[in-house]
Parts: sequence; C-alpha cells; structure tokens
Amino acid sequence: MQDEQSNRKVILITGTSTGIGLELALQLAKRGARVFASMRNVDKAEALQVAATSAGVAVEVVALDVTSDESVVKAVAGVEAVAGRIDVLVNNAAVTTYGPIEFTPQTSVETMFETNIIGAIRVVRAVLPGMRAEGSGRIVNVGSLSAEPRIGVRLLGVYAATKAALHAFSLELNKELAPIGIDVVLCEGGVGGRTPMFSSLLDGVSQFGHGDGAYARVESTGRAFADRFATVAPDPAGAAAMIADACLVSSPGVRHPLSAQATIDAAHAVSDDDYLRLCAYDDERLDIVARNGLGPVWLLG
Repeated sequence: MQDEQSNRKVILITGTSTGIGLELALQLAKRGARVFASMRNVDKAEALQVAATSAGVAVEVVALDVTSDESVVKAVAGVEAVAGRIDVLVNNAAVTTYGPIEFTPQTSVETMFETNIIGAIRVVRAVLPGMRAEGSGRIVNVGSLSAEPRIGVRLLGVYAATKAALHAFSLELNKELAPIGIDVVLCEGGVGGRTPMFSSLLDGVSQFGHGDGAYARVESTGRAFADRFATVAPDPAGAAAMIADACLVSSPGVRHPLSAQATIDAAHAVSDDDYLRLCAYDDERLDIVARNGLGPVWLLG
C-alpha cells in the first residue's frame, strides 16, 4: 500500500470549494492522483466531499488562504509532512469584479491583485524548496484569455491586469526553473464556464449606469456579453479537464492547450489603428473583425 501511495502524483490545488477547482480536484483524483484540495474556509468543503464520495474517490481537504503568509507556509508544510513531497501545484484561486475601472472600489482592486497574482507567487515560493530538493516538479498557473491585450472582453480591466501579471510571472518563472527540472505551465484555454465566480460577476451587470451615462455604450456591450455567455458558457468540467491534462502530461508546453494559440495570435496581429477603432465602436467594425479573423465578442453591443 505504501509503494502504491508513493507512486501517485501528489497535487496541491488552491481554490477548490466551488467551480473549476472543485471539478479539477475530482478529475485528478479519478485519474489516480493524490489530491490535496485547499480552500480558505474548510467549512465550505461539503460540496467537494459529497461529490468525491459520489464519484468514489478520495480528496484531502486543506485549509489554505493564499493571501496569508502563515496560512500558506503551514498548509504546504502539512502536505509535505503527510505525503512526503508536492509534485504539482495548481494556482487556481481567483476573484473578479465586473465594471468600469474608474468605478471599481480600491478594496476590490487590492483584493484581486492580492489573490490572483500575489497569492499565486506566495504559494509558488512556499513549494519551491521541496521541489528543488526533489529535482522535479510542476507549477500550473490558471490564466485567462482576457489577459491578452487585443482580446475584445470589456469591463474586466483589473481582473485582466492580474491575469496579465500571472502570464508574465509564469514566463519568467520558466526561465529560472527549467534549468533545474521544474515545469511551469500557463493554462489559457478560454472561459471557465458557469461557475460561482461568473455568477457573482453577472450580479454586477445590474449595477451598471456609471458616470452619468458616459459608459452606457460599454455597459451595453457588457450586458450583451453577459447575456450571451450565460446561455453558451461551457460546463466547468471542460476547463477542469484541460487543466488536469496540464498537470499530468509528460511534456507540457509553456502554454496549454496549444489550440488557444490561434486565438491569441489573431488578436496580437491586429494593428493599433484597427484595435482603437474597435474599442471606439467604429461603424466598420464588422469588416475589421472579419479582416482580422477575430471572434464575435468584438461585435456585441
């Protein structure tokens, strides 16, 4: 039994009480990994534990608040003491708000940065000594296509900035860790589906009307995007499967999945002139979108 346990991948995931994190914990457990599913408040673990029991798998719940040095150090040390090592870290914990940057409360700005990027860095720094001692390991950072500067999602400005920082952090981390045998993978597979985080984001749509109407056009786009996404958003299990692959494949790319690259490349190829015309709702935006091979999100509203 001990040999069987030692051969299983030991995976620590942040943010598993709901949504993609919960689904990811289940999928990795089903694939044979030893999963340590962390969350800030373990009183919220019931949904995960019920789902795991129903699926016939076991997950080990860990208290971990990515915004607390003490909590992160204690959680990582606890997993290493029980399992002997951490093979894979998944930085999944994230929060967001929806609306114009001008009217995003400063407390929300700070919470997003503290959770989405500073928290991720905090957990990475905690797991690296153990991975270096093992001479191997993998860090999987859950990014977002909203971080790409030419993608047409509006009203997620601060969230996009945090994910852009996570993007840069991941690429820089690769430069430092590849020589010592530790993989860093950035998952940029697109939207995560109908999750509680997205539901809370939609709640912000009802609060639109900022700037005495100055943001009316942008906010109408926001409503159109939210309405469309609410009907076509995938199940979070799909995003979880993509991230699970990034955890377990033998030779992951720097960005996963590679299929996302076509969307990213098309957006990057847009000229400054076309990009600014799209931002300003130019009357020729249909032609601009077609000419650049962009997605329909630029046409909403």
